[in-house]
Formats: sequence, structure tokens, C-alpha cells
Amino acid sequence: AAERLGVTQSAVSQALARLRKLTGDPLFESHGRGVRPTPRALEIATHARAALTHANAAFTPKTIDIASLQRTFVIDIGGGFDALLLPTLYKFLTKTAPGVRCLVSNTRGADLFSELKHGETELALDFQPTDAEGIRCDRIGDDAAVVIARPRHPALKQGLTKAIYVQLPHATLVWTRSTVSSGVALELARIGMQTKVAISVPTVMALGALVASSDLIATTSRFAAQALGEVYQLEQHPLPFRMPPLAFYLLWHDRLDDDAGHRWLRGILKTIALEIREKLG
Repeated sequence: AAERLGVTQSAVSQALARLRKLTGDPLFESHGRGVRPTPRALEIATHARAALTHANAAFTPKTIDIASLQRTFVIDIGGGFDALLLPTLYKFLTKTAPGVRCLVSNTRGADLFSELKHGETELALDFQPTDAEGIRCDRIGDDAAVVIARPRHPALKQGLTKAIYVQLPHATLVWTRSTVSSGVALELARIGMQTKVAISVPTVMALGALVASSDLIATTSRFAAQALGEVYQLEQHPLPFRMPPLAFYLLWHDRLDDDAGHRWLRGILKTIALEIREKLG
């Protein structure tokens, strides 16, 4: 901590002692081989981080030179969609902002809103809107759902019907931090459609691998289906019933609303979503 602050260890210890006296809380406690902040320390950190962000915003220009920007963004992209989105994002970055790095997580923390609130994640992609306090939500696109299956699937020689869809075993995508497994599961539940789930996996690439090597079918977005089809030579089938399109959202904490770099990155991701939609037609 002293090295990151550019001061001596004794200076950190003295500052910590003053904070403990001021707050009446130990602030840190022993945990395993190290220490961890107390609940009171985490609460203080939230307010301190917000105050510092607002203070920095007062001295930060509203516009920045993206070409010379040196910054690392922490982005949460669950379900393995990072494999589908990051190649396009990287092309944007190399052309317009070579100094920008992305630290991408797809581990799906237990509480994404807490991660956004405490600055552990700066921007997240999700399939549900939210009205959580302090969290901004922007719908960046939507896509129709389709069914993927291996070529020459024995049950699909005459096409996919609703009866066959319900009867066949399914592979599904699971985003572990969510109350529902995925956007597909959410929409299927809303229309009262029950499927025979044989296996659930954490990434879309695993979903494609399973479908390609078995008689399992899976429901996913056209965008994912196209990408998986190119890798695993899968076939697409239209859903044999009506289902609302799958929506995708960007989430971030409102303290980053006026951050010029963050605003630029949000715009890039919205542009990518628009290009994907135009490409799919």
C-alpha cells in the first residue's frame, strides 16, 4: 500500500492510526495470511471513492485525446461472450486508442452491483435491465433467438416443430451470478415454455462444442449462433414459436457518467452492437 501511495510504511501506519481514532473502528482485521477491511471500512471506502471521483471530475476535461489515452478499463462480460465481442473491440482499440487496455472478467461475481459500486468493475454487459440505486443501465441492442443443432440431426430432417423442441434434450447457458441462468431462460420462463435441460455450461463456446458433438440442441441469439456455426459448423433453425427478442444492456455506476474515457468506451460498445445488428440484417 505504501508503494502504491508513494510514501513510507510508517506514514501509512500513522495515517491508519489516525483513521482508526477518528472512526472508532479497527478498519482492518486478520484473515488467513493477510488482512481484510472491516464492514465499516468498506462503507467508508464507498463514500471516499465517490468523493474522490467527484473531486477528480472537477479537474478533468470533458473531452480527451483518445489517441493518446493511457488507461485500463475493467469490464465484466459473462457467459463467455467475451470470445465473441472482444475481437471486434480490439480492432477498434488498435485503430483509435492504442494506449487503452482492457481487463476482462467473466467469472460472474456474487454481486455485480456491489462490484460496480465499489469500483471493482467499471462496465458490465448483462441481459436484464436494472433500477438498482446508483447503477446506470443502457439497452444497446437486441437479437432474435434461434436454435442451433449439429448438421443432419436425426430428429430435424423435416424441420423443427414445437413438439420436437420440447421433446429434445437441451444444452443451456448459465451465468452463475444471476437469479436466472441466461436471457434465453428468462424469456422462456416468461412465456411458460419448459424444456428438458440435460446439461448447463458457463460459456457459449462450450455450448457450441456440446451441440456439435451430440444430439443436444440449444437456444441462443442469432449473433452467437452465427459465430458458433462458423467454428463448429452448426445449423440454425428458427424457433417454432413466438418469443420476444433477447436484449443486451450496459451497466455502470453513475459516478462514471461524466468520465470522458468511460463515455467513449460505452459509445464504442454501442457502435459494435449496432454493427452486429446491421450485419445480421
